[in-house]
Amino acid sequence: MPEGEKNVLVKKAPSMQEILPLTPSAAEGLKIFTNNCSLCHQVNGTGSDFGPNLTGIGSKLPKEGLLDAIVYPSKGIGFGYETWELKMKDGSTISGIIASKTATDIDIKFAGGSKKQIKRSDVKSMQQTKLSAMPENLYANMSTQDMANLLEYLKGLKKKQ
Repeated sequence: MPEGEKNVLVKKAPSMQEILPLTPSAAEGLKIFTNNCSLCHQVNGTGSDFGPNLTGIGSKLPKEGLLDAIVYPSKGIGFGYETWELKMKDGSTISGIIASKTATDIDIKFAGGSKKQIKRSDVKSMQQTKLSAMPENLYANMSTQDMANLLEYLKGLKKKQ
């Protein structure tokens, strides 16, 4: 291994072929959502207003699409949820989702729901990143059964008729 490179083990993402034979529990999926996803996502008003609201997501995506969105979050970043990197004149860097902009101010949101208002005059440069704010390896802390449970919960989030 070349000097300076780290030997990092990356857990293989679960596949639908591994998930489908399992018996999922939506109740256990809710616990997984609460512990892993609600820091950034809301469902029915519960959770944090950072990433897309997932109320009704089960009407929009099949389980395969939900799995893909979890495993590869940067593949399809929703409009308005792009991550921005702001380089400040003081040398610091701020990353988050821009909630609003005016001629003088920028409101930026962070994971967990906190916000900060920044004066445009303090910003040296702004650049949209190609990466989602959602971690690419979020699934690494979940077992295949956990993922099956989470998908079952999310799939059950249907739009009210």
